[in-house]
Amino acid sequence: MTRRRYIRIAIGVLLHVCVALAILDGGGSKSTSTAPSQRAPGVSQNVAATPTRPADRTDCSAIRGTDYRSETERRWFLDHCSGGASP
Repeated sequence: MTRRRYIRIAIGVLLHVCVALAILDGGGSKSTSTAPSQRAPGVSQNVAATPTRPADRTDCSAIRGTDYRSETERRWFLDHCSGGASP
């Protein structure tokens, strides 16, 4: 191979590495960011946190006198707890 061919291959590899780094970094520069990134690797910054609801309870005394967490919890309470009045 000629010297020019080695130079072309080296430039091609360098360009591919730059593109790969830009994609893996999300395309942004860390030096222009005003706040440090606190995201997990592979997680987009545009994803809003989804609030999770607490798990349904299966204890009559824990449910009694409180709001139901879900329709499933309400049905369980009515089916399993004596005096099936709504809390």
